[in-house]
Amino acid sequence: MSTAGGARWATVAQQRHVVLAWERSESWTYARSACGWLLTPSVYDRAPDARVCPVCSVLHPELTAARR
Repeated sequence: MSTAGGARWATVAQQRHVVLAWERSESWTYARSACGWLLTPSVYDRAPDARVCPVCSVLHPELTAARR
């Protein structure tokens, strides 16, 4: 498990989440989010209008999301 860089906002699973760590298995890369999900990145994560996860925004108010 990699925690380099600390918690930050990232678009994963078609939504903006606070990513606590990136994890890697033999064939997959996962993001562990503040809301408790283990998320898999997809090609749709490049969408500029991704919604902000409401749970992540409540759990980490000290981080400012790019969009709400």
